[in-house]
Amino acid sequence: NNPTGAVATSEFFEETVQLAKNNQITVCHDFAYGAFGFDGKKPISYLQTPGSKDCGIEIYTLSKTYNMAGWRVGFAVGNKEVVSAIN
Repeated sequence: NNPTGAVATSEFFEETVQLAKNNQITVCHDFAYGAFGFDGKKPISYLQTPGSKDCGIEIYTLSKTYNMAGWRVGFAVGNKEVVSAIN
């Protein structure tokens, strides 16, 4: 999380998947800072969570990790229908 540096836990993502499935919610996890970890805490991907691809996507950008802010390059992965709707 920017600006706090907080890192979501696997338990948080498990609860998020269950909530999304129970309420027909699509999760969009912004993982722009996914390559950055502090205090030995490596961020985990939402898509590592069982069932997450049924109800969500993850969005990445190259601007943070590779200092490519002016390029406006990014991509989304996860639920096929949601990714297709973005395209």
